[in-house]
Parts: sequence; structure tokens; C-alpha cells
Amino acid sequence: VIPRKVMITCETALNSDRNLASFISDDPVLRHMPNIVAALHLIDEYCKPDSFWRPYVRCLPSHYDTALYLSDADVNQLKGSQALEEVVKLKRSIARQYAYFTNQMHTNDKAMRLEFKHFFTYELYR
Repeated sequence: VIPRKVMITCETALNSDRNLASFISDDPVLRHMPNIVAALHLIDEYCKPDSFWRPYVRCLPSHYDTALYLSDADVNQLKGSQALEEVVKLKRSIARQYAYFTNQMHTNDKAMRLEFKHFFTYELYR
């Protein structure tokens, strides 16, 4: 059994960083999408040199075998299959989320205070 105190969760996102918690509480997307809260929390912890979770976060893979990592050539190989539409939807959804949060970090007072905003890239978000 893994102790809850060592888990990265939406709850720990709200307790770990005042700026992130404030942004989460006010953002309509984050209020309804806990998976994105967890992703932003993970990014936040990844960028903090003194993070409690740093040893764990640093050993996570930098690349996963999911549709998000398919090259354009790989996606083109899916033409004629039912998977193509799903892969394109997923890639489009993640790109839109990234664009939304990038915009927030340049226009939203609370998001502008996030420590990781200078490290926030599509590669990191993906």
C-alpha cells in the first residue's frame, strides 16, 4: 500500500503552492478537469528544485508510447483506419489545452504568478 502522503493528487495540488491553488480554484477548465489539475501540479513539481516529489518526478519517462507522440508520418500511416480520427482529436485537444493555458499565463493575473510559467512548453505539457 502506498501512503497517501507521498501521492501527487488534486488535493496535494491545492496544498502545495498558493499560486497554483488560486489559479485552480478560479479557472473554469481546471474546476471540471482533475486530470489537468494533476498534470499542472506535476509540471509545477518538476520545475521546483526543492520539490518533495523531485526524486520521483525526475525518474518519470520523457517519452510515452501514446498517440500524442506519433510523428506526422506515423499519423499519415493511419489513413483509412478508424484510429486516425481519434488520434487527430486527441492531438487537437491537447494542443488546444496547451494554447489555452499558455494564453492564461500571459493574461490571467493568477496564472501569471505560476512559478513554472517560464518553463511551460508543449513538450512538457504533452
